Amino acid sequence: MADIETTDAFCHRSQKPGMSSDEVLRFYDNWAEKYDKDLLDLNYNGPRQCAEALAGVLSGNKTARILDVAAGTGLCAMELIKLGYTNLDAIDGSQGMLDIAKSRNLYHRYICDFLGPRRLDIEDDHYDAIACCGSFSQGHLKDDCLPELIRIVKPGGLICITMREEFLYTVEAYKDKLEPAMMALEEKGSWEQVARDIIPKYYRQLDGITFIYRVLA
Repeated sequence: MADIETTDAFCHRSQKPGMSSDEVLRFYDNWAEKYDKDLLDLNYNGPRQCAEALAGVLSGNKTARILDVAAGTGLCAMELIKLGYTNLDAIDGSQGMLDIAKSRNLYHRYICDFLGPRRLDIEDDHYDAIACCGSFSQGHLKDDCLPELIRIVKPGGLICITMREEFLYTVEAYKDKLEPAMMALEEKGSWEQVARDIIPKYYRQLDGITFIYRVLA
């Protein structure tokens, strides 16, 4: 148990308040080799839960072009591949993490970039779906990236965001901000909510939450 708690404490160093984006990315570059083992030890079920939630709304379209956002070493991709979804691209700010994913030949395209309000090197309406697992946490993605996610997904396409549920209330960047931003985009007619589900044992004994949106425009 002591080893697990030590690993948990180490993992949470990636979410230390006040870290810059560059500091977060350097942390992940240095962690890449041990990342999978550490999260396996910590019973991190998010990638499987995210993949299953997205597959549940893709209506069996196994050729769907999917972008794995903050893909890391490809844990979510591995789960999607198990479910028959292989037309995958990855975006992550950490080249070290993407190098691990590339060694596994999980994706067609590997994009090293940090997602935010800035326009990505991706065409409009390019993807059928987005899987975004675990990337909304302290010091990581913010609500300012949501319009960019919508831009690169086809009308009728799906965006699946899975995160730790408590972060909606404990992370300053999300508290009274993230869900209102999601709702504002819905009121604007950019997307519509398909699901908002609490999922047990997302990370150790902690609940997660999955948001699924359908892009409208």
